[in-house]
Amino acid sequence: MKLSIYYIKLLIFILLTTSMLLSCSRQDIKPTDNPEDRGILLELDSAKFPVVKKDTIVKSVYDILYQLDGMQFYIQAHDNLVLQSYGQGKNLLLEPIAPDDDSQLFYFKFSPPSSDNPYMLYSVKENTAIGIGAYAKSPDQYFPFTQRTGRPSSFGFSWIPVLNPERTAYYLDSRDVSGTAMIDGKPKPFNYSIKAEYGRLFMGNRDFMQFLNFVFVPNDEFILESIQLDTTGGKITNSRIIRIDYGLRFNNRSTEFRENVLLRDTLKSEFSIQETFRGISLKKNENVELETDLPRVSSSAGVNSFGKKEKIKMNYGTKPYRTVVTTYPMEIVIPAYSWFSYDLWIVQHAVELKYKAVYRGVKSGKSINVSGVYSGYDFSNPYLEVFTRPNKTN
Repeated sequence: MKLSIYYIKLLIFILLTTSMLLSCSRQDIKPTDNPEDRGILLELDSAKFPVVKKDTIVKSVYDILYQLDGMQFYIQAHDNLVLQSYGQGKNLLLEPIAPDDDSQLFYFKFSPPSSDNPYMLYSVKENTAIGIGAYAKSPDQYFPFTQRTGRPSSFGFSWIPVLNPERTAYYLDSRDVSGTAMIDGKPKPFNYSIKAEYGRLFMGNRDFMQFLNFVFVPNDEFILESIQLDTTGGKITNSRIIRIDYGLRFNNRSTEFRENVLLRDTLKSEFSIQETFRGISLKKNENVELETDLPRVSSSAGVNSFGKKEKIKMNYGTKPYRTVVTTYPMEIVIPAYSWFSYDLWIVQHAVELKYKAVYRGVKSGKSINVSGVYSGYDFSNPYLEVFTRPNKTN
C-alpha cells in the first residue's frame, strides 16, 4: 500500500526534528570561538617585530599631560567626534560626544618618562588598556582596540602623545609598533599613528593626510582659581588719549561762582586671555571674579613702561572685563554771566602680557595649569581741560 503524500511529509518532518534535538543535546559539540568571526582583534606578537630604539619622551609634554593623572577624559578628534570603546577586543570608533557615557571616557596610567611604558591609556567602561591589534586573517593591518581581560602583554599598548606644530592637539603614536616607508628612494622608520578614513580608525604612517589630531577633554567643570600676569616679554602695543568725561555749566548771576568738586568716572574695560596651549580643553565655569596683580603703565619723559603692580578685581566671565574708576579734583570758577565747560582725558595703553593660570576641577579637585597671553588696557596720566566764555546775550 502506497503512503499518501501527506504521511510522507509528516515522516520527513519527524525525522528532521529528532535529528536536530539529538544534535543540540550533544555535549562534545562546541560553538565556534574564532575571534575574527566575533569581530575580535588579537594582540600583536612582539617577536614578529624588530627591536627598535624607543623615542625619547618629551618632558614638557609629559609634565603637561601628567596633570590628567587620576582624571577621566574624552579624546576629541574634530567636529565634536570622540573616541569610543565598543567592548573588549573591539576596534575603537569615532562617535558624537555623549555626556557621561563611560564608553567614551578614558584615563592614563603614568610611569616615569624613563620607563618602557610612560603612557598607558585605559577605557573607563572596560577598565582595560587601549592598544594596537590585528585580525588573524589580516595580520599586517593594525587597528586601535580595547584589550581583553586577563591579557598580560604590554606590547602594543604604549603610546606617545606628540604635540602638533600648532600646539593645539596631539597625534597618538604607538611607542612599540613601528614600520618603514620609502621616502625619496630611502627607507625611513616611522611610528604607527591613529588615522581615519571614511569614518574608520586604523593605524598608519601620519605623513599622509588621514592622520588625526586629538584634544583631551576632562569630564569635569573647572573654576579659575588664580592667574598671574608677567611683564617679561610684555608689550605696550599702542597708546592714545581718550575722553572719559565732559560737562557744561552756566552762571546766570552777576557774581562769580566757585565750587570744588571731585570728578569720579567709571568705565568697563574689556580684556581677553588667549591660551597658547590647547591640547587640554577645559569646560570652564564663567563669571568668576578674582583679585589680580596687574602691572600698571607709567609714563616718564614721553616714554611708557610697566611699573608697579596693583591688586585689581577682574571679572573672567564670557566677556572678561575690569572696572576702571578715575577720580580727579576740579575747581570750578565761572565769571558772571558766563559758560564753563570741562573735558577729562586719560591715556589708554593697549598691553599684551604673558599669564599663568590655575583651574581646579569641581568634581575631581584636580588642578590644571595653563598659560597664554593677556590682552587688555591700562590707563594713566588723567588731565583736565577747562574753558570759560561770556554769554553773548548779556
